[in-house]
Amino acid sequence: QQMLPELRQQAAAEGRSIYEILNAWVTDIPPETFVPVFLPFLMASNVHLNAKAAFVGMSANHTRRHLLRSVYEGIVFCHKMHLDRLMQSRSDPPEAIRVAGGAARSAVWTQMFADVLQLPVQTVLANETGALGCAIAVAAAVGDYADLSAAARGMCKVAQCVQPDPKKAGIYAEKYALYYKTIECLDPLWEQMQQLIERDEAEQQHSQRVVALEKLIRFQRDLLALLNNFVNFAHFYRREGAAFQSGTLYLDGRSCDLTVDVTDPGAHATLAGMAKVYLAYCECRRNGVKRNIVAAFTAGDVDFLFVGRNGIFYDAR
Repeated sequence: QQMLPELRQQAAAEGRSIYEILNAWVTDIPPETFVPVFLPFLMASNVHLNAKAAFVGMSANHTRRHLLRSVYEGIVFCHKMHLDRLMQSRSDPPEAIRVAGGAARSAVWTQMFADVLQLPVQTVLANETGALGCAIAVAAAVGDYADLSAAARGMCKVAQCVQPDPKKAGIYAEKYALYYKTIECLDPLWEQMQQLIERDEAEQQHSQRVVALEKLIRFQRDLLALLNNFVNFAHFYRREGAAFQSGTLYLDGRSCDLTVDVTDPGAHATLAGMAKVYLAYCECRRNGVKRNIVAAFTAGDVDFLFVGRNGIFYDAR
């Protein structure tokens, strides 16, 4: 929604899923193509406490498709780093890797996991794996299964098993080595970057305190005026000109002082019945600029108040 809003609109217009389009974008870029190294440390990092996300190696020739493949590959490489660390504590390789969540719903991404890890990748037959985990724990607790392992075996169903493509092992091994080397090269950078971030955050906190102090001073200075305008409406009743009044509307031989600006007359009109007074919505034009106001008619009849009547609006500003 933030980076590709127009693509989401296109997908909706075509009756397609945006993820279908994204998968097609990744497929358009062959694995052999160099794409920027993406470090997927947007929320946290598995390499350094202060590591941040980055695209490394981007050029003017790279398109959004290249960057999307970078994201897919970078996330898989990050998981491979996890797997390599886990493998240090065991002697035999696993029979398969199970993938759940958003990546498991993408055939392109699941195949990439298998090709990078060079292991079979299984996807589970569950959309909400967190909820499934809770159900497994409950089933074991109430005695439906002997233990958690038995409950997991009985309730976790494999949707499919994707086999790795040995022909892609070499290119992905080369790309992973570059990913790993990039992380090593950037390791001394994160502490210095964090110092700048913390200094910036400290300055932001100072600025926020200054703004809060200014609001407090203004509030103390203008408290009486706020009360007279928006609580007891003294300025309005004394005809001194309340802050919320937009001006005076002259229509049907009458003047209306109770006028306010409205940004959406249609939405505003849904609550008009609660006013218990006749409200006229007017579109004012001056020098090509439009402005919508609503005026309250508190005296006289409404026989000659109809759509299309022209009047004059005197802007209080």
